[in-house]
Amino acid sequence: MEPSKNPSAGSPRASAPARGRDAAPLPGPDLAVPARLLPWSSPEGKPCHLVTDDPGSYLSRFADDVEAEQLALGRQTLVDAGKVLADPMSPYGEVRYAGIRLAECLADAVRVAESRGMRLPGHTGRPGGGTGDGGGHRSDAR
Repeated sequence: MEPSKNPSAGSPRASAPARGRDAAPLPGPDLAVPARLLPWSSPEGKPCHLVTDDPGSYLSRFADDVEAEQLALGRQTLVDAGKVLADPMSPYGEVRYAGIRLAECLADAVRVAESRGMRLPGHTGRPGGGTGDGGGHRSDAR
């Protein structure tokens, strides 16, 4: 018998199936499950998505908590900004700050609405062709 020219012959790896062109595809995410738009962006400002068939997963619950906090902050900002805007003697800087915070909270609320809308049964795309990134209008008051 001629010795094997394959150096891995007889090793445990030699019996593993090959992953070539003819191999079955690796299992991937279930494309029937819609991707959830998460309430935060990547460091590059790109939307983050979660694909899971478990709405009670740790990350899903964390995203729910972040959304709830964003909406609560938006409600409080609306109250606070209303006070500033109701006072005709409010300094320009306070009015500008209120407007910036309101824009941030509105962007968060739109993102939450898009995320929730995308998870409704029968939804096929984003309303209005939005990006889900909240418009990227976050900035510091100057």
